[in-house]
Amino acid sequence: MVKLLSDVSEEPISCLISDAFFYFTQAVADSLRLPRVVLRTGGLSSFVVFVAFPLLRERGYLPIQDSQLEEPVAELPPLKVKDLPVMDNVDPDSFYEIIAGMVNESKASSGIIWNSFEELEQLEIERCIRRLMVEKEGEEIRDRISKLKDKAKFCLQQGGSSLQNLDSLVSHISGLESFVFQSQ
Repeated sequence: MVKLLSDVSEEPISCLISDAFFYFTQAVADSLRLPRVVLRTGGLSSFVVFVAFPLLRERGYLPIQDSQLEEPVAELPPLKVKDLPVMDNVDPDSFYEIIAGMVNESKASSGIIWNSFEELEQLEIERCIRRLMVEKEGEEIRDRISKLKDKAKFCLQQGGSSLQNLDSLVSHISGLESFVFQSQ
């Protein structure tokens, strides 16, 4: 990546996109002075639960006890204790450490892409929009998003790297020989 960043004949790299659990990539992005965008393949609601892990541990929901499975999680309605994520084959402290790293470094990123849609998680999406647009903590996030937007515009403009790569992909696919699947 350092080589790519130093190659002035190529369009500059505008950001690093990585999975949320590869939270170590935030340090890489920071050292290269690149914005990092987190790709969270789970839904927004699962991230909210992960953010709440310290509170859930403090309140005694975690580690999960079989006798509590049907109890509601008052802090995360409509969830019950049985709905909380568990990794049975992992040491709980190690699991919580991984979750904390993922959450903290996701929050430090320039943006998060969630695998969700409004009809599925309307309440959580509304809460996040409110935090982003109304609450004080949203100011810093909006600033990071604005900087990322400028870089994305550069890549998407005529001759930009994203447009060139898409054109290259379309040309490659168009050049492939067509073939027919035959049923057996």
